[in-house]
Amino acid sequence: MKVLNLSNVAGVTSGGIGDVAQAMTRHQNKLNVESNLWFPGGDDKKTEVHKLTGVPLNQIEAIKTIGPHHLGIAPSLIKKRHFAIENFDIIHQHGAFLPISLFTKSLSKKIKILISPHGLFEPERLEMQSRKKAIARFVFENSNFKKSACLVTCSNQEALNLAALKFNVPIAILPNGIEESFLLEKTTVIERTSFRDEKNIPIDKRVLLFISRIHPLKGLPLLLEVILKIKAEFQKSNWLLVIAGIDENNHEQELKKLVKEYNLEELVQFVGPVFGREKILMFDIASTFILPSHNENFGIVVIEALARGIPVITTKNTPWADLEDFNCGWWVDRNEKSITLILEKLLKLDSQELSTMGESGKKLVEKKYLWTSIARQSISLYKWILSDYSEDFKSGFQLLEK
Repeated sequence: MKVLNLSNVAGVTSGGIGDVAQAMTRHQNKLNVESNLWFPGGDDKKTEVHKLTGVPLNQIEAIKTIGPHHLGIAPSLIKKRHFAIENFDIIHQHGAFLPISLFTKSLSKKIKILISPHGLFEPERLEMQSRKKAIARFVFENSNFKKSACLVTCSNQEALNLAALKFNVPIAILPNGIEESFLLEKTTVIERTSFRDEKNIPIDKRVLLFISRIHPLKGLPLLLEVILKIKAEFQKSNWLLVIAGIDENNHEQELKKLVKEYNLEELVQFVGPVFGREKILMFDIASTFILPSHNENFGIVVIEALARGIPVITTKNTPWADLEDFNCGWWVDRNEKSITLILEKLLKLDSQELSTMGESGKKLVEKKYLWTSIARQSISLYKWILSDYSEDFKSGFQLLEK
């Protein structure tokens, strides 16, 4: 079996979609499946992804596209149609909309294609730039989904939302995962202390951590309103909200204005994006993680926090009922009252109680969210599709039952 993972982004700063496509390619190769990765970009990005994943250079292709945001199909991609048809059994598309969807649409009668929208077809995401997306769906994306061999979602929530759009193809559920090394890696007291100094985070502060894209969909204005409401208790309990991540749409400046307006400068700190070892250290100095999102189709950062042994607070707009089922966090309604109540509860918990919840989170990750296991599920799914959906191969992965 030869597999092509086709992603709309890749590299260190690519975020969730790129991380998933890269991890899937890496671990499928480890399971002796020849898995390739193509994405828009140049030779520098190809080298970056090779170093990041360990996937051989001859199995990575950076496709040149037209325009600064990869919005156009370049001739180099069109020329690869015949190569893709002749060399791959399965194409797994990660993401949606231009340019990769037009490429897979042109191949859909020649080869088995799976599409992972990665949340781009969630109701809240479709409302953003809704006119452009409606045109793209009408012109090519709806038919692309309908002609696919299977749609792949990260959660049951996303699967149900896709099913409501009536593409009438099988829908599989493959969760996202993390590397086992992220779970097992150790940091020292000296490293953590030095890291706090570097980021100007006082040693005596208990950190309530947010790591993600700094984007309006992440719900941070509501969180700041809640902290304003419980300001005295938050300050007395010696907590600090640390916000880490890449700024999008200048949202960080909007948040900083709110922090100043609410007089929360001593309780909220922005530290910029963190990657690699820095990201692990950021989790390791935190006591609790929070993601107050309007919507998440999954949220890899949740399992990263759990893997580092800290409990998580997130909203019921995300698919994280596991937090309560495994007693490793809180899954709450996304409103001021619910988030206020849970933060007031958090302020009363001691370090041992949080540590116990954190250990439960690690066990959850080991059980359900390691890439080695998820890659095996993906291969079982591919075999089922290549068998023309034979019942003999319908195992080892989860389908949304009609």
